[in-house]
Amino acid sequence: MQPLLLLLAQCALTAAAPTGPSRGRHLGAWCWACGAHGSRSWWIFSGSCNCEQGWMGACCDEPVTCTPEQGFVCPQSRMEEKWASCSAVDGSGPITVGTAAMGLPPSMQGVFWLTEQGDSSALMSFATSNDGGGLSKLDLDAPDGYHFNIRVGGDRVWSFHDKATSWGLVEVLDLVYKFRMEGAAGEQPASAEQIAAAQIIPSGENLGGFDFTATSLLNFRAELLRGNHSRYPSSMVWARPSELFGVEGGYYDLVQVIDGEGHRLEPAFTDWLGYCNDEQQTGSTPGRLWYREAM
Repeated sequence: MQPLLLLLAQCALTAAAPTGPSRGRHLGAWCWACGAHGSRSWWIFSGSCNCEQGWMGACCDEPVTCTPEQGFVCPQSRMEEKWASCSAVDGSGPITVGTAAMGLPPSMQGVFWLTEQGDSSALMSFATSNDGGGLSKLDLDAPDGYHFNIRVGGDRVWSFHDKATSWGLVEVLDLVYKFRMEGAAGEQPASAEQIAAAQIIPSGENLGGFDFTATSLLNFRAELLRGNHSRYPSSMVWARPSELFGVEGGYYDLVQVIDGEGHRLEPAFTDWLGYCNDEQQTGSTPGRLWYREAM
């Protein structure tokens, strides 16, 4: 996946488009024009913008607090980089546990390990986040056909074993994975419990929301494994095959390590913990995982 992300990142550096709420116009720390949530007298040199309650920044275009219900995506500037010891991960965090109360079926609840990713992705979750803008919410009636969108650099739903190449690329692109859910026969599922697979479309929000829909070139799939996994019988496991230009481009398992009630699942959790602590596998910060949290 990294070659594609590198290409998209190069485009983003030259053609990045801002996302989120109505933006003011900045020149460094100076604001030439206040955003929709700020005002000042007619003279441009009369002082900084006066922000409405709940808004901040030189142009009043950053929310003080990001929430799941807000209609816009939380600005990247409101994301704080954090790390945690892998041994401390449990149902209380730092990755948010997906639950039935969030509208998730058992196959999407809990926290999942992206296996064999080296210094790249570690744990992820389908839980509701504070990213806003409809992200991290399952909606089988979505008019655009994307039933679940997850922000890889978002609020406590994705993590990395190290702050290496993938960590930086995700931020440059503001990468979002968009899921088109499928039933067992490839049809649109009538309920969350019928979800058996998904087509995954990568999107660069810093590329003006460009969706890479050419699945003949890049094909990301998720397929729920039916029956018990030979190694992880107590976990929900999703197969993650990928194709590049029609040729198999990689495979890994997405393995549930914490269930929807916040309980660690064995042997999956211990296997992930051993992987995280292995400096030969996970980069320059063994024993840690890195994530972002909305302020």
